[in-house]
Amino acid sequence: GAALAQVRASLSGLKALCTRMCTDGIEESRKCCGGHGYLLSSGIPELLGYALQHCTAEGDNYVMAQQASRFLLKTLSLPPKKQSMLKGDCAYLARAASLATARCTATSVQGMLDPGMLKEAFYHRAVALLGQVGA
Repeated sequence: GAALAQVRASLSGLKALCTRMCTDGIEESRKCCGGHGYLLSSGIPELLGYALQHCTAEGDNYVMAQQASRFLLKTLSLPPKKQSMLKGDCAYLARAASLATARCTATSVQGMLDPGMLKEAFYHRAVALLGQVGA
């Protein structure tokens, strides 16, 4: 049920993210090589052609990203009682209301580098973006 939906949404989002990052990285490498990046002997054109097909194979990246977004928005709109039952990667959505108004409590550079603080900042940003998309 719910766990399977979360795994599907996570994999959809990861597929879209990873294939995009891969093709963007290959394109950046090609640009760094200047005109030599276009040469078949560089291997970059063949690599880019191979990587680009994965943006549409097994589901177009736009559709995959939409599936992940739809899941997050649906989860965010659950009644509070159901949100409190969230587990795993989406558990932070149960705290969406408090995260939306949260302020950074770090008072030093070390505080900003704390993994817990960075995770809370990520949660805050994710909730803010979901709020913008859902509005």
